[in-house]
Amino acid sequence: MSDYFEISPKELNRNCFKLIGEDFMLITAGKENKLNTMTV
Repeated sequence: MSDYFEISPKELNRNCFKLIGEDFMLITAGKENKLNTMTV
């Protein structure tokens, strides 16, 4: 059983830019030619 489920972007009632800027952060790690970005 999966813990993931699909939702429509229209169902989101929060500003994604505020979420990433204030509530979450993006971390990028790796080498110059191969990077991986994660949401924390």
